[in-house]
Amino acid sequence: MTAYFLVAIGAAATEPARRHHRDPSEGRGAVIYTRLTEVTVCALPDDDINYDLYAVQVQWRGGETYAVMRHRQCLNAAGEWDWEPSPSNREDDWIAGHRFTYQTALEMACRVAPTVICNGRTAAEVAADVS
Repeated sequence: MTAYFLVAIGAAATEPARRHHRDPSEGRGAVIYTRLTEVTVCALPDDDINYDLYAVQVQWRGGETYAVMRHRQCLNAAGEWDWEPSPSNREDDWIAGHRFTYQTALEMACRVAPTVICNGRTAAEVAADVS
């Protein structure tokens, strides 16, 4: 991989959707598109046995909208978890309160990650035991 390609991959991690032009030295200068569809956020290190129990995902939901998910629960604008209804049962007002820009969803996920509770303990409490 060329350095140009690695820079394009790195940009994809910070911008949810991006159009990249390939390095002309690699051929015909084809256009490459990237879309960040899911990012996992957790207050525990990813090698911790409890990581999956406390992880929160920022998931792409189409267009420029993202949801903050934990299992089948979806974070709303007030920072509360709601069960996500099936697509045919989602009203417009429910969608408006549970869909965000990528940056907003990522910020919300980072804020809520330490407060996720499993078996009566927050991720922050479990993380304190690890360190």
